[in-house]
Amino acid sequence: MKKAICLIISAVLVSAVSCFAEDVPTGFSPLSDIKDVQAKAVLGGKLIVLVIRGSGYDAASMEAAFRTGMNSVGGGVEKIFSRPDEINSANTADFPQGLKDILKKRSFTTSWAVYFLVFDPKMTKVVAEVNAAELVENRKLNIEFKKKVQEAKKSIK
Repeated sequence: MKKAICLIISAVLVSAVSCFAEDVPTGFSPLSDIKDVQAKAVLGGKLIVLVIRGSGYDAASMEAAFRTGMNSVGGGVEKIFSRPDEINSANTADFPQGLKDILKKRSFTTSWAVYFLVFDPKMTKVVAEVNAAELVENRKLNIEFKKKVQEAKKSIK
């Protein structure tokens, strides 16, 4: 009886820990899978969007910024997700050059910001980047960001 109870408690604890540890949105790959995503994008001729989302993801404004950014990027892209603390402290040795270049220039805030970085399939350059809160507040910027992404998609087809 004690063994059965211990097994049940262990299973519940393992499930709870893994649930909290992995908060990557559905349809996204974690930052740790960047090489696989990059290879898939090159084979499929797709752009890669890296979404870096701060910790205030429960707020309505955070969700609105995330949705607005994803709508602007559209479909047909490979998606990677990271938290600011994860990417700011990551070992960049295995990162593609385009991402290394971005991380040399800046770090990402752990506040409520949602950043969208859109890369070419080989991740050698950023084709568009924005703080999604700005997309919600600035319609003109949203249109410009969306246009850059659409033009980049056309150029790789």
